[in-house]
Amino acid sequence: MQKQKTRDKEVVHSWKEWVQGGRFQFNEGSVIYDRDVSAYETWGEKLSAIEFYILINASRPVSMKIANDEETGLRTVHRNPGLVSFEIYTTGASGADHDGPEDVSMTQDEFVRYAITGQR
Repeated sequence: MQKQKTRDKEVVHSWKEWVQGGRFQFNEGSVIYDRDVSAYETWGEKLSAIEFYILINASRPVSMKIANDEETGLRTVHRNPGLVSFEIYTTGASGADHDGPEDVSMTQDEFVRYAITGQR
């Protein structure tokens, strides 16, 4: 999204900023690691840095449904928050799973909040 700072109706600074809308759609089969491991060269180095990762097993995207109220003539928007079912795998120092996965299900919104804060 292009953003601007104005002073006296003149643009004094403009920049692009990434923003997230509310129509999330995490996909089945996606893997999300607890940290960015792109700086490591080998997969072994990456595995030793990862403490846990998430494997998405199933998902249903956020959807919107518009309904017209015939009595009032008003349009209402109903938002279905979707669903994400995933497993959390905890790894040991060797990169091998040392616990079985924890199964979790939550809405797409809750999953985004969990991904940002780490708290459920």
